[in-house]
Amino acid sequence: MSKGLSVVICSYNSEKRIKKVLDCLANQENCENILWEVIMVDNASTDNVVEVARQSWRHPTVPLHIFHEYKQGQSYATRTGFEKATYDVVVTVDDDNYVCPTYISRAFKIMEEHPEVGIAGGRGIGYFDEEPPAWFKDVEQGFAIGPQAEKEGYVSNERGYLYGAGAVIRKPVYDYLMNSDFELILKGRIGKSLVAGEDAERCQAFCILGYKLWYDPKLEFQHHMASKRIDWNYTRKLYNSFGRASNYHELYDDILNKPKGLRFLIRNVLFLNILKMTYSYLISLPFFIKIKISFPKEGSLEILKYDFMNGKYNEYYLNLSKIRRFRIKLKKAKWINSNVQNKSI
Repeated sequence: MSKGLSVVICSYNSEKRIKKVLDCLANQENCENILWEVIMVDNASTDNVVEVARQSWRHPTVPLHIFHEYKQGQSYATRTGFEKATYDVVVTVDDDNYVCPTYISRAFKIMEEHPEVGIAGGRGIGYFDEEPPAWFKDVEQGFAIGPQAEKEGYVSNERGYLYGAGAVIRKPVYDYLMNSDFELILKGRIGKSLVAGEDAERCQAFCILGYKLWYDPKLEFQHHMASKRIDWNYTRKLYNSFGRASNYHELYDDILNKPKGLRFLIRNVLFLNILKMTYSYLISLPFFIKIKISFPKEGSLEILKYDFMNGKYNEYYLNLSKIRRFRIKLKKAKWINSNVQNKSI
């Protein structure tokens, strides 16, 4: 695998945004000594994004490659982009991300200087069509906006993930996972369906393999937020999706943190696990009832907490067998018992 950097853009109906995305990439600075390319994956778009992209790209030496992934879903498009990527570092740029002029050079430098880092991430800055409501500041992290740590350096285990937007990923580790028995449980957004959490799942897998997460606030990108996304009902659905996904993130957390004693028994004995979740649900009922009765106003963090918890419990009770199946699969997975950093990949 060649040393360099591949930018992967997963595009779905983004003909109105893709030119600015590509212009920001074409105007990168300090990249003279870096081999890099841009790969756009058209994910079953119905607009004219492919033609607009071809007409927009103007870089004299860096190629733009366009591929198609007809199976709709961000995880499928991402996988296609990685399969086509030439170089050992991949930057995932969403089709509504406008990266700063030094993004590529800085991303490459981080991965060169820190071989222990598997994924790096930066700071998203909101780019709005119109002024967002006051409550949006409290939920911006859910939209990949805002800092991901207090300062440059390793991301804490308490947070344990980075935005997929603008992520800098070590491709040999990704390839190792994809070529082993690893498979994402969470598939990402598919059309209008909100199935959040695949980015955090990927970060957890990298951490299990012994790699670190790194945050650099100078990796700045603007995240274009269309007015239709700054919507309270959309935000509530998003938080419900976060709650659903939390059941699967806990499976990885158990492997990373190796629970002991009572926590180990609760996690591994079905009866105790159901009892714990039921108890947790019952003591939350007064809170649920209060929220439903009081009908909190738009922007209430309490109702987002309710949506998160409601999503968590509903997913657990409706898909208990699925969660148990993935727990068993993860325990038996060969990739979990391998330390990729000590392998020749």
